[in-house]
Amino acid sequence: TFSHIGGFHLGVNMYALYSFAHGLLEGNGDTPTMSLGRFTTTYIAGGLAGAAASNLWGIALKSNIPSLGASGAVFAVATAYLQAVPGTGVRLAFVAPLEGETALIGLAVANMAIMAAQALRFRVGVDGAGHLGGMLAGLLAAEAWKTTNDWRGQVRHMFGKIYRRREERELEQLRTKVVDALGLPRPDASGSQLRQPGSADGGGGQRGGRA
Repeated sequence: TFSHIGGFHLGVNMYALYSFAHGLLEGNGDTPTMSLGRFTTTYIAGGLAGAAASNLWGIALKSNIPSLGASGAVFAVATAYLQAVPGTGVRLAFVAPLEGETALIGLAVANMAIMAAQALRFRVGVDGAGHLGGMLAGLLAAEAWKTTNDWRGQVRHMFGKIYRRREERELEQLRTKVVDALGLPRPDASGSQLRQPGSADGGGGQRGGRA
């Protein structure tokens, strides 16, 4: 699953892995950082899914060509990155810049074309089935990650509202105590001050007069 043909094969995969892993582990302003444990799980699951898909495709073609490389794992990480981090993209075959879901569709179509060529008995030295297996694992990992983050965000938002309401009540109670302690009139709902009990407008003068 994680073996390679040579130094160039290993170098290309590790460069791709670094490029996508950096975005997932560092995060950005819109997307939280993926934990190292979840990233490792995604990588290993992608490698295993890619190997399984590659072997099944080899059985279907009755081919004994070995599947080498960590491409399935790398494609899982790349798919999780494109699916979970908004506004990101990739250059398909280092030529056409594609973003988000468009990039995923382009990668999937390219690998399905490779598989079609292999089904027609063309010798293509790229493991399209392994790549697609890794992409499937990456999609599942990204959806699970996004669902977890959405759930945590909703919980934080709910408790934040409760905390803010509690602060507002405590502040209002404190304001009322200060007003009462100073003997000041309490404001009504409109914000204007109410007269204290027993107070009246002055200037009325004395009633009556001398006859």
